[in-house]
This record gives sequence, structure tokens and C-alpha cells, in this order.
Amino acid sequence: LEPCCHYGNTPPCTEDIIKSGISHVHVAIMDPNPLVNGSGIRELEQAGIQIFTQECSQEASEIAEGYLKLVRTGKPFVTAKFAMSMDGKIASTSGDSKWISSEDSRIVSMSLRGQTDAIIVGVGTILQDNPNLTVRNISGELHHRQPIRVVIDTSHRTPDDALIYKAPGPVIIVTSTTVNRDLGSITTKTNPNLEILVCGSEEGSVDLISLLEILCKRGMTNLLVEGGGTLLGSFFDLGLIDKVVAFISPLLIGGNQSISPIEGKGSHTIADAIRLKHSRSLLIGNDVMMTGYVG
Repeated sequence: LEPCCHYGNTPPCTEDIIKSGISHVHVAIMDPNPLVNGSGIRELEQAGIQIFTQECSQEASEIAEGYLKLVRTGKPFVTAKFAMSMDGKIASTSGDSKWISSEDSRIVSMSLRGQTDAIIVGVGTILQDNPNLTVRNISGELHHRQPIRVVIDTSHRTPDDALIYKAPGPVIIVTSTTVNRDLGSITTKTNPNLEILVCGSEEGSVDLISLLEILCKRGMTNLLVEGGGTLLGSFFDLGLIDKVVAFISPLLIGGNQSISPIEGKGSHTIADAIRLKHSRSLLIGNDVMMTGYVG
């Protein structure tokens, strides 16, 4: 990223570069921040430093994708992540989903969590899988930095003994109406960092657009939506997803009642379907991780 040339929480990077005697600087991408946006490069060039630009720009843009979207749009960067069978199912007819992906894929998935500010799931995922939604290393130890865990729970169904309350770090239960049951035991005994956030729409559901605005204002700029299918469908229907990471496992589940990763309204025709850009695949053990960008 282009070196900054303005005072913020720290002094300008350009000043330190010039003072250091560095003679060459390689800049992969310009900083779209209006306070920089080419000014950093010009300042270095005026000091006699040779600048090389646009090297590995695609790779750099992916590393800084959350920051770049925030600066350009004021909105958070949202990644949809799911694991599915080869026939496109995330659970069997009984709802069983452990484990579709391999252990190697789950390690990679854990690293994705470690790069995010908040993990978002629907209450159905909590009821079915009872996940911790934490970040752990290969040995199973909790990472020192945990993303905020956000549960979309319109009807206040998150159990008092859900594992998300027992893991360290803040938990936000997002509902569309004022809570109609006593949550005192959860707040004082299970997780003192629990927050109940009312963010409803006129239709009585959670207003996801407003929710993302609230999370972004709180400094959460990289968001990971882990499902289930109803929640992911809503995010896609509203055009809120920027990136998709799918782990595809070589197993077949079948069944017309088995659960798909993305529900919602969907596309009326194939021509209307979302075609991901800059897509690529990576073999992880026996699984395939596919990544692509929306728009």
C-alpha cells in the first residue's frame, strides 16, 4: 500500500522513509484515502526516491480488500463461507453436518476466522450445531484475538447454555423486536460481554443493511458470514456479499430435503445467476477450496 503522508495516530510513513536514506520504493497499489491518493508517491519522488508501481497489484488488493472497500464506500467487506458436499449440500436430511469438510480444510477455515472482525451466523446454526465460533490454533488452543460473534435471532431462540456464551469475547444477539424473555442469567453468569441489539425492519425481520452499518461504525470492517442457508440467502438477495469461500468435499449426500448452502429468493434464470470474478481453486487434502468475488 502506498506510504501515507499525513498525520493520524502515527506520523507520516513518508517522513521516515525519506530520513532513512531508502532510495527505491515498490508500491503495489495506491491508497484511495483522499488524504493520500498519490500524494505519498509524489512526496517520495520529490525527495529523489525512485518509485516502482503496480507490481503484484491483484495480490495486494486482496490483502487490503477490507480497508479498500471501507475507504471507497464506507461499508464493511463481507465474505460468505461454507462447506458443502459435491452435490451441493451442507447437511443431511436429519440436519447432520459434522463433518463435511476435512480437518485440513477446517484449519484453513479457522485461519479465515482469525482474519475477520466479526463472525455472523443465524440462530438455526446455533440450534443445530451449537458452535463455539472461536479461533484456535492447530493444537486447539484459543487465539489471543477472537472475532466478535454475531447471531441473527429474530425470535429469541438462542439457548441459555449455547457454547458461544462460554467462549471468550463479545457476543451480539441481533433481534428484530424488543427481547421478550429474561436474559439476566446469560448476561451475569455466562457471558458478561453479551449484547442484545434490536435492529428490525418494517417486515419484522432483522434489517441486515442497517446491521452492517452499525458493525462498521464500531470498527468491524471485515465480516465473515458462516450461514446457514437462510441467512446466506438473505445476504445474497440484498447484494451484501463481496467474496465467497466454499470448501467442496468429495462426498454425496443426496435427498430433496437436504439443506443447501444458499437459499433465499435466488436467481430466476441462469442468466441472472451470480458469476464470481477472479475465481480460483485450491486442493486442500481431498477437498477443493473455491474462492471468487461478487461484482
